[in-house]
Amino acid sequence: MKEQARIVIGADGMRSLVARSVQAPTYQAKPVLTCAYYGYWSGVPLAGAEIYFRPRRMVITFPTNEKLACIYVAWPISEFHTVRAGIAGNFLKTLDLAPRLAERVRQGKQEGRFVGTADVPNFFRKPYGPGWALVGDAGYHKDPYLGQGIMDAFRDVELLVEAIEVGEEVMLPLRAFGPPLADHVGPMSYLQVQTMLDAMMPAGLRNYWKTNFLKDLSDEAIDTLVTCFATVPSVLTAAVIEQFGGAVGRIGEDETAFSPRDQRFNLAIASRWTDPAESEKHRQWTRELWDVMQPFATDAVYINCLPEDEGDRVKALYGAAKYERLVRLKNTYDPTNFFQLNANIKPPV
Repeated sequence: MKEQARIVIGADGMRSLVARSVQAPTYQAKPVLTCAYYGYWSGVPLAGAEIYFRPRRMVITFPTNEKLACIYVAWPISEFHTVRAGIAGNFLKTLDLAPRLAERVRQGKQEGRFVGTADVPNFFRKPYGPGWALVGDAGYHKDPYLGQGIMDAFRDVELLVEAIEVGEEVMLPLRAFGPPLADHVGPMSYLQVQTMLDAMMPAGLRNYWKTNFLKDLSDEAIDTLVTCFATVPSVLTAAVIEQFGGAVGRIGEDETAFSPRDQRFNLAIASRWTDPAESEKHRQWTRELWDVMQPFATDAVYINCLPEDEGDRVKALYGAAKYERLVRLKNTYDPTNFFQLNANIKPPV
């Protein structure tokens, strides 16, 4: 029997047939580090999960729905053959490193046999491609003992199907309008989103950015930007208009540090050049273009694009209440201001 679908989602585990069929490459693969055995016991009282870290050993136990205690022990992969030669003895010997747990286990009764493996690889696979995607252990291998991979698969396959259906519905009118010159709309991994502009932003360039949110994308604003940009002194410089709204605006203003959430368009003037001797010329051009666009701008600024010479605007951009919350976080996690190459939240002196 042969089945066909426009998009196939592989939720079929570490040895995914979907991944094999599309030859999904692996990356960040590392050698197997551990081996493990686990078993079930009755009569072992547990209030919740317990984790014990010992030198070159780890013990985890938690209660199950069948009122049994599941107990898991991990060793370095180099000890697998020794452990397998005497599973019960090595298992209990390791439990003795956590005496209170070992005592409870010996007072209980083992239900069933030990189960174990040394096949615990560490890898990521490319999780998407034309007409296919991978979720759960098919895309990356997680700890099999806790079933994290299959839990991720159940969750992510549902989220992915919903996202594809919504995306297809939104894009249908655009695609029906006529054949596009290029169509790159589709599922993207987080890594792909984070690196999609890397080729446009090579290391070593001189940079000076100015930014403002726009009241609207009016004809006058567009004409002014196009006319002024004709004088740009560097072919590396860009003026980017980013559309906001949507998911950005559906989150409450006080729910995260990001501000503001009620803007529609952001203008980012990203000046870039190579010769340090020309720095002032490029900075001046950037300021002049920014000044010309001010009649179309709001008072809000996308703080990630704030230039270093406007650091005094950070507090005003966040607002007093949110800024004070950020200062408290800074005091807790970075009181020495080690992380300062940003729109800096300064801890009190």
